[in-house]
Parts: sequence; C-alpha cells; structure tokens
Amino acid sequence: MLEAASELVGMKIWPYRQARISLRDQEEGEWRISLFGSDNIEAIEAVDRGEVHIATLNPAAPLSLAYRGCGPFIKPIAVRAIAIIPSFDQLAFAVAEKTGLQFLSDVAERRYPLRVSLRGQKTHSVHFMLKEVLAGVGFSLEDIISWGGEVRYDHGLPDAPNRLGAVERGEVDAIFDEALAFWGNRALEIGMQLLPVKDKHLQREAGSSSGDDLKRKLSETFNRCEDG
Repeated sequence: MLEAASELVGMKIWPYRQARISLRDQEEGEWRISLFGSDNIEAIEAVDRGEVHIATLNPAAPLSLAYRGCGPFIKPIAVRAIAIIPSFDQLAFAVAEKTGLQFLSDVAERRYPLRVSLRGQKTHSVHFMLKEVLAGVGFSLEDIISWGGEVRYDHGLPDAPNRLGAVERGEVDAIFDEALAFWGNRALEIGMQLLPVKDKHLQREAGSSSGDDLKRKLSETFNRCEDG
C-alpha cells in the first residue's frame, strides 16, 4: 500500500497529496503507530491530542511557538523535535517595480492598494508566518483590502501561470510566498523586486543592534519566543 500511495502522489492529476499512515501488528485490532506528513499546524494539534505519534511540519517555526505557548498557542504543548530536514525555503515579498515600493513597511506607510497573490492552500503554514511578519511591520492583509487592494488565494506555487503569469498580464502586482528558489529569478526577469524589511523592524523582533549580530538573531527569531 505504501508503494501504491507513492505512485498516486507522484501523478500530476492526483489531487490528494498529504499522507497519514497507521501501523499495527497483523494480529491486533488496535492501530499502534500513526504517522502524518503535514504542512500546517494541524499536525501539532493532532500530536497533542494523541491521534498522531510522529508528524512532519513545514516550516518548523510554529512548532517552537507551540512548545513555548507563544503566538496563537495559549499554553505550551508537549511536543518535541526529533529530527530536522534542512530546507532552503525562504519567505519573500515580491512586487512589481511600477508600485514604487522599496521596503515592506512602505505598504503600510503609503496605504498602498496592492493586488496580492497568496498560496491557495489556506491551511499551509506560510499563511501563519506571513501574518506574523506583516504584523511586525505594521499592517495586515485586511488592511490591504481596506485600502482598496485585493488579496487572492491562487492554486499552486508562485511560478504557476495563474500567479507569476497574472503579474505579467497586469492582473496582480505582488506575490507573497515561500519556496523562493523556485520562482525568485523568474520574478526578477518579469520586472518584480523583492521588498526587504527595515532594520528597525528586524531589531524589534530580534532584540539586536545591527550587523552580523542582527542577522544571527533574526535567524534565531524563527526558532524561539522571547519573554514579553
């Protein structure tokens, strides 16, 4: 069955790509071990309820928040990381050059009515992280809509025709998403630019001064919660 599931998931026309596996002794009625391959915080909740014994989560930052009881988690959850799979999976904020935006915070300062394309899977952890980053620089997706902009949830990664293709057609002027390695170069080729975060916002999150120490602590921000 594992091989059959692997073949199905590998088919482009197959829509069901998330896996949950249960294992037991052939002579027993009770399922003893459950494994869950996930990309949203549902995995954390399932482990906490005892429905799943081992789960994967992408990205890992929400797990750190759950362990410490920070962010959306009102109390610490008894979860542990037993292994890490390295992934060069950067979150990026790309906008059309015609917007004139230079920093992510410019969106709030100019109350810019961006037309943004986001990942269509609303349960994906990228939305969790996106919400936290935008709040850190002073605005939200709801603000964009209130300023006359548009927030779209489009199927597929940013390199899909309905996302970067929509930028080329003038239908949207921003893409906020991860997996930058798969679409960053193409975004630059069609006249987009990546918005950086100003140092003052990085310092607020990382509790650092500047330079190498700031970069180091910014990286650590995604793996810990600071008191207060």
